[in-house]
Amino acid sequence: DSRSQRALDLLRMMSKEGGVCAPNVVPYSTVIHGFCKEGKVSKACDLFNKMGQQGVKPNVVTYTSIIDALCKARAMDKAESFLRHMVDNDVRPNNVTYKCIIQGYSSLGLWNEAVKIFREMTSRGLMLDDVTRNSFVASLCNHGRSKEAAEIAHQMIESETTVSN
Repeated sequence: DSRSQRALDLLRMMSKEGGVCAPNVVPYSTVIHGFCKEGKVSKACDLFNKMGQQGVKPNVVTYTSIIDALCKARAMDKAESFLRHMVDNDVRPNNVTYKCIIQGYSSLGLWNEAVKIFREMTSRGLMLDDVTRNSFVASLCNHGRSKEAAEIAHQMIESETTVSN
């Protein structure tokens, strides 16, 4: 048994105690994150669904853990579906959430999708960290996407951030 499986067993035990010590979003998110780190995305998604059935509302950490794991598994449709579910349920994605999806699309060479997500992110007033932005701009340039790279670099300059050479 993995650590995440043992933690899941503890969650189940907590739930069976008649609600005296019913788990909230923190232990659920912790176990979900553990399953994601172990590459057990389907177990993480199952627990995510169980969490909802128990009336526990996921937070940005819960969603981002699953989105990150789905992106690393190259399941971008599912990752975007979780992003939409997140927004529909009034959980606000943060810059880490968007970073996962942008990096996922970029790693697959799906530049239009990566740029689309970047634009969505900036329309919400969020920005990537300097290292990720610089890497994204360089990747766009290296793949013949200089127009998008220039647009992103311009946004970085406007937000008082600079692109390193």
